[in-house]
Amino acid sequence: MLKSSVLICALLTLGVTTTVGAGEEARPNAVVDVEMQCNTMVGAFEVDPAAARAVLPAQYELALQPSGNALVYLQASNCGGSGNGDLLGAFDLADVWLAIEGPFDVTPIPGAYATIPTINVYVLKAQTTSKWIKTHCAAIHFPKELIRSLEVGGPIVPGRQGYVVEMTGRAYSWTEVFPCMEYSLQNPACWMFPDPAPKIPVGFLEPPFMLGTNVLGYIDRSPGNAAKKEMGCLMDVAGQGIVQLQLDKNSNLAELGIFQDGQLGFFWDSTATCHLVMTAN
Repeated sequence: MLKSSVLICALLTLGVTTTVGAGEEARPNAVVDVEMQCNTMVGAFEVDPAAARAVLPAQYELALQPSGNALVYLQASNCGGSGNGDLLGAFDLADVWLAIEGPFDVTPIPGAYATIPTINVYVLKAQTTSKWIKTHCAAIHFPKELIRSLEVGGPIVPGRQGYVVEMTGRAYSWTEVFPCMEYSLQNPACWMFPDPAPKIPVGFLEPPFMLGTNVLGYIDRSPGNAAKKEMGCLMDVAGQGIVQLQLDKNSNLAELGIFQDGQLGFFWDSTATCHLVMTAN
C-alpha cells in the first residue's frame, strides 16, 4: 500500500476543511470523511442511452461517447481505513456511476505520474459491507445498500475474477481477460477514457503506473434529498484489459435496467489510496 505521507498530500488537494469528530453521529449538512487503502477494479461499460436517460434526473446531461452510447462505471473495492477518524477495519465498496456532463477540471494528485481530468458522475448504486458507512451516509441522504460480501479477485494477476453477493443471496460477478498484453501508445485499444486523458503505458507483468483520479459525483432522487461525493485517489495501476459482467437477473444491479448479462467493458486494476468525502447539498 502507499505511504501515509502521500495520502496526507492527496487529502490537501480536495480542500476539505470540515469533518465530523470521532464518536459523533453524522447529521444533515455534516460530512462523512473516509480515508481508505483498497484493492480495486474499475470497469467501464457502454450502455443504451435511452436506458441511461431513464434513470437520470432531468437536471443532468449524459456524457455520450463517440458511439452515441452512455458510459457507466462499476467500481469494486476491498478496503481498509477510517471514517470520521474512527478505524473501520476491513470493508468493501461497490459503486455504479453514470458519466454526466460537468465542468472540466484537472486537480493534480501528488505522487502521480499523471492525473486524468475529473470524472463527473451521477451515483446510481452504492453498496457496502460496512454498517458504519451505510448508517452515516444515510444520515446525509446518501443511501448505501448493505451487501453480504465482495471479492475483487485477490492479487492483481491476469485472469482474476470477482463477485458481489447481495443481502438476498443474489449475486453478480466479473471476469477479466487480457487483449492488452501487447499494448502500445500507437494502439491503445483498451484505454477506457477519451482524450485528453493520458494513455497508460502498462500491461500485466510490466511496472505499474501511478495515476491520479478525481471523481465528482451527485445524487438527487427526490426534492430535498440531494448529496454530493468527492473522491481523490492515487492509484498504482497494474493492469488493464476487457472485463465481462455476469448478472443474476433478479439482483439489485440488474434491476437498474442498464446492464446486460455477459456485457463486455474495459477495466483497470490497481491498489489505491483514496480520500472520499460525502456531503448533503
